[in-house]
Amino acid sequence: MADANANALILKRLISSIQDYKKSPYDKIQSYKDLMDHLRSMMLVYENEEVKIILHDMELTFADSVVPVYSPYYIDMVLEKCEKLLEIRYGSDVELEETVEGFDDEVQTLLDQLTTTCTMKLQVLTIAGMAGLGKTTLARKLYRDPLIEYTFHYRAWNCVSQTYRKRDLLLGVLSHLINDLTDETNKMSDEQLGETLYRLLKGHRYLVVFDDIWDCTFWNDIRIYFPDDKVGSRVLFTTRDIELSLCVRAAKPTHVLRLRTEDESWKIFTKKVFI
Repeated sequence: MADANANALILKRLISSIQDYKKSPYDKIQSYKDLMDHLRSMMLVYENEEVKIILHDMELTFADSVVPVYSPYYIDMVLEKCEKLLEIRYGSDVELEETVEGFDDEVQTLLDQLTTTCTMKLQVLTIAGMAGLGKTTLARKLYRDPLIEYTFHYRAWNCVSQTYRKRDLLLGVLSHLINDLTDETNKMSDEQLGETLYRLLKGHRYLVVFDDIWDCTFWNDIRIYFPDDKVGSRVLFTTRDIELSLCVRAAKPTHVLRLRTEDESWKIFTKKVFI
């Protein structure tokens, strides 16, 4: 893994340069551009759609935002994107421990909301915040928590993003509930897939996470396939839209993530990027 170590050292140096309070804003911006150049060269042989989306998102965020590139928000965003690119570049079957530095209180609060028995009705909960704040990481931490695994009979994870197809969403959830989707399943209509999902979930306590929600349209399309049998089921959304909880009729106000401090961001870097 010499190549991985070398890349991690370069990323560490460039991000340290962005954070260096002695450097001028111009030098910090140049360091960010150097970081982008390094990431592009590192991922040249991985010219797939996922890599293009990650790099393009970093470029757009940098171009459109008035937030300084060396702010904790940007460092969080850079760390999250670097982690995704490194997972593509050096992907393995080893499941890394999720880093939720600074979010311990959020983890406990959300665990309580997801597993509480004060109401057994189906509840929708939302986590919101700007890109790069760690919404997905926090949701993964909750999803993999032993208490969550013990509490829910079924768990499913699905990434929605800005563009989606109803069919893909239904198949994505079903893939977590059925070990091997057959050709027959893949040939079903959207309505048949929805009915299959409904029957599988019926009578069971389930948790379904929908990551990266842009609006509530998708939920209006598929919510009828999630039965409410008063057994304590939960649906969790991550989103950039703080107001999303209103249109999806969430049980509680949106859980809005704060910006991490510089120290918290640096600890995340040393844990997740530096190999």
